[in-house]
Amino acid sequence: KNVDLGDGVEIYHNLDELLQYIDSLGDEVMIIGGASIYNQMIDYADKMLLTEIDDEAIADVYFPEFLMSDWDRELISSHIYNDMEYSHVEYTRKRVK
Repeated sequence: KNVDLGDGVEIYHNLDELLQYIDSLGDEVMIIGGASIYNQMIDYADKMLLTEIDDEAIADVYFPEFLMSDWDRELISSHIYNDMEYSHVEYTRKRVK
């Protein structure tokens, strides 16, 4: 079924179609998940902007694990809110030499 979601909205029914579209743009694309989307896209990411929370919690979904050694980490900012410490961090994938 074709649904009109407004100007600039694109719908892709599989990952290959989406990746072809992203490649055709030649521009930075931001992926905003859920967990399933992050799991599918993390291997294609060159950069990740994450919020890291300095606490442990029980949850049913988490951000996918990744090899920290494959990424350069840059702290953007740190905060405390309601006694909870968290940081905004940028990870940039290391280039293979």
